[in-house]
Amino acid sequence: KLITHQNFDFFIAFFIIFNVISMAVQSYKPSSSQTSFDLVTNYFFTYVFGCECVLKLFCFHMKRYFANGWNKFDFFIVMVSYIGICIDNIGATISLDPTILRVLRIFRIFRILRAFRIFKALKGLQAIVTALARSVPSMANLVGMLGLLFFIFGVLGVTLFGNMCIEGDQTFAGLGAVRCLFTTDDNLLSRHAHFQGVGWALLSLFRISTGDAWGDILTSLQLEAGGRQVTEETWQYLCDLLSVDTSTTVNELPSYNISRFDRNLSLEIAELSVRKWKSLTEGMEQDRDWPFPASTPEAFQWIQLARMSLPSCLTDSEALYLEEVGLADCSRDGYYIACASSCGSAIIANIYLTLFVCVSAFVLLQLVIAVLMDELTQEKEMEEHSPLVPEATCLHRNTLARIYRRWALNELRRMELDDVVQGEHTYPHLRSPFHHREKRS
Repeated sequence: KLITHQNFDFFIAFFIIFNVISMAVQSYKPSSSQTSFDLVTNYFFTYVFGCECVLKLFCFHMKRYFANGWNKFDFFIVMVSYIGICIDNIGATISLDPTILRVLRIFRIFRILRAFRIFKALKGLQAIVTALARSVPSMANLVGMLGLLFFIFGVLGVTLFGNMCIEGDQTFAGLGAVRCLFTTDDNLLSRHAHFQGVGWALLSLFRISTGDAWGDILTSLQLEAGGRQVTEETWQYLCDLLSVDTSTTVNELPSYNISRFDRNLSLEIAELSVRKWKSLTEGMEQDRDWPFPASTPEAFQWIQLARMSLPSCLTDSEALYLEEVGLADCSRDGYYIACASSCGSAIIANIYLTLFVCVSAFVLLQLVIAVLMDELTQEKEMEEHSPLVPEATCLHRNTLARIYRRWALNELRRMELDDVVQGEHTYPHLRSPFHHREKRS
């Protein structure tokens, strides 16, 4: 009665909560008072919880005690705590190898598991943990559904945005860097969140589903080709790089076969800029500051001009043109890959990511909450309809039959002792109601 009384649970819960509070006193570099307090509280709570285990083992016996999962957890925590105390004492009295001592002191880490005993002290938290455990089969179906959703959106993301440049693509050796040189560093996708493979797409979608800066990813995926009209600033910058006197030559550059009235003037300027960059940086692929070696500052100026003429990114036709004239190479590991656009799409990116976030972060979240609420409701109904004595277990048919046989035998003996009639008497009415089933089995 003492062990199963509610006041005893409150008594142990007080020590559990106080133990959790005492753990907050610990710090990285504790003072002498903190060390002493930690030592005293460790010994004290280990002793209290150890006494609880001994009392329950004595009252419930081993089989009934270990039939409860929380009791198994309590026993494990107590044993680990005692092992940690023994190791600390051995390390203080016997000089052990520091490496071995560090390995043995890993048992001290298990002391933090005492905080989980608060779930046992607070019945509400215990009900939630039980509901979580009971909902694992249903959660498995939700996880499968979520995995299928991620895979579908991952493959779709590779198809739609797998061509976009990421950080580091502009540092490929030789002409492999050209396709991504037209995209500024601010518009490149992060190396840890892109769609150049299903695996990376799944990781990126997981990051998006958590809400971690998914707006930045959306902004990068919205990258579209800017206007292809050559501005006065771009033309002036070209003339300055070529050291052309604009006072005498306004619209024509005969030496380079370029005219301001050309239909594809922006592409011609970009082609000239890449050729100049190639001639300046040829043989410098191993430099640390590639693709803009510090020894040739003019290389960056020519790429800056190329970005001004074809801002933001390259379209499919522009990338193929640069490849045809020998100014771009998109092959990887010896395999030929045709150069493709490095642009995204604002409309598609908004629809794609908004739909994914709504489905993953809201619909599936509501399904998880619904499953947990259903399990909590069922748990509450089970407690209301089948209340059990604390630490009790369900009574099975064979156990009930054994109890009835023992009771019938004791009753038969009592009646035989009280019977004044001489001779043998039988009491068929005391026969077990399970007799015919037991005989048949």
